[in-house]
Amino acid sequence: MFSITQLNLMKKHGIDPKGGALYLEEQISNLLMLKGYDGHGNPTETGLICESIIDILTNSPNRLKI
Repeated sequence: MFSITQLNLMKKHGIDPKGGALYLEEQISNLLMLKGYDGHGNPTETGLICESIIDILTNSPNRLKI
């Protein structure tokens, strides 16, 4: 489901990729807010990877619909 790059980012930041969709969405969103953008509002490499993970999570057929 996740690429090596995405898994490496999660590992680097202590995020368990098997933690469940809600856990991952919360952790990755927090990381995106903290390290996802430079001082000019442009996405960093970390930000781009976080966005790609969120895309996977939000497009998952197993996503809980509220």
